[in-house]
This record gives sequence, C-alpha cells and structure tokens, in this order.
Amino acid sequence: MQICKPVAALALLVFAGGAGAAGADVPTKSSPPVKIGEVAARYPSGSITTVARATAALADAKVERLLIEGRFVSDQRACYQIFFVNHCLEQVGENRRQALALLRPVEIEAGHTQRAISATDRDAAIAQRVREEALRAPQRAQSEKDYRNKQAARKAAPPPPTPDPQVVARSEAEFARRQAAHAAKLEQLTRQDAIKQEEAPAHIAAFKKKQRDTLTHQQDLARRKSEKMAREAQEAAQKDAQRKQQEQALQKAMKE
Repeated sequence: MQICKPVAALALLVFAGGAGAAGADVPTKSSPPVKIGEVAARYPSGSITTVARATAALADAKVERLLIEGRFVSDQRACYQIFFVNHCLEQVGENRRQALALLRPVEIEAGHTQRAISATDRDAAIAQRVREEALRAPQRAQSEKDYRNKQAARKAAPPPPTPDPQVVARSEAEFARRQAAHAAKLEQLTRQDAIKQEEAPAHIAAFKKKQRDTLTHQQDLARRKSEKMAREAQEAAQKDAQRKQQEQALQKAMKE
C-alpha cells in the first residue's frame, strides 16, 4: 500500500519530534515568549533562588506544559492519517514524555524554593515575635507583681467600721420623712390640678362674657361719639346759616 507524499511528509515530521509544533510561540506574562524545550534552558538547576524567579518559572512551565499537551494531541491526530499508526503513536508519546521530563525538574525546584523561602520567612516572623515577647516580659512581670501587691494590700486592710445604730436610725427616719413630704406635695398638686380642671369651663365662660361685654361697651361708645359729632355738625351748620341771614339783613338795611 503506497503512502501519498503529503501524508509521508507529515509522518516524517512526527518522527522528527514535531519540529513544526515545537517552534510555536504562546504570549505570556514572561519575556521572551515560551517555546517547547526553552524553560529548562532558561532556568538551569540552582538558578531559582528567589520567590519572584520561582513564580516566573512556574508560570513559564505551565505555558510550556500546555504547549506540550497541545502538540501531543495534534500529533496524535496526524498519526491516524498515516499507515504506521501504532509506531507513530509510540513516537509521539515518547516525544511528550521527554519534553515533560525536561520540564519537571524546573517545576520541582521552583516549588521547593517557594516553600523554603516561605518557611524561612515564617521562621523569621516567629523569631521576631519571640524577641518582642522577651522585650515585653519584664513589663508584664512588673504589672503582675503590682496586681498581686494590690490584692495583698486589699486583703490586709482593716475592715470598715461598723456604723452607729442611732445614726443609721436617724438617717432612715429623715429619709422616710422626706419621702412622706414629697408624697404629700404630689398629692396636693394632684388635687389642685383636678380643681383647676373642674373650674376651667366656668373660667372660660366668664372670660368669653367679659370679652362680649367689652365689645358691646366699645360699640356703644363709638355710637355715642358718632351721634355727638353729628349733633355738633348740625348745630354748627344752623349757626352758620343764621349768621349769613343776619349779614344779608344788615346789608339790606344799609342799602335802604
């Protein structure tokens, strides 16, 4: 069975380790972009000594692992298009295993560096807390000592004197007298308030009557004043008319 030239060329490409796929670039946060087989060269053994470099190595390794798996799937599809399928699949699997074998030490070293530095930072933080506790220990011990001394002094102090029964009796009697006086005053105020409420309608009626009487008186005064002014005006008019008549009679007599 003959193999067509394009398929045979594809098979040779697969047997060569997927050289076409190996050169594919995937943009990542790292610089330059990651290619298959470059992570191991970029991070040789012993070069990952900081958390930042370990983080970058793991990120690049993750990208390369995705590239390896993507090439593996692509190469598997290509194998099913040629005659020697099984041999092709074995070669593709071996390429994947070798690529991952180069990548795994970088991932292990980066993870170990992260854990080691985290442990170192944690140990440093614990040591700092121990030093701070040691610095605060004398002050805390002094505070505890002062508290114990106050407690001991309080227990050793003599009990308070017993009050005089006569003084207590007088105080209680005075308190009872004040309470009774206060209650009597409240009762008196309550009675006065009740009386005021009973008398309120009569006071209101008297006040309204007074207002009506005042209004009537004011109206009567105004009426009387108006009548007086009218009479005075009428009398003045009559006197003026009489004066004019007398003047006319006098002028008439003088002419005769």
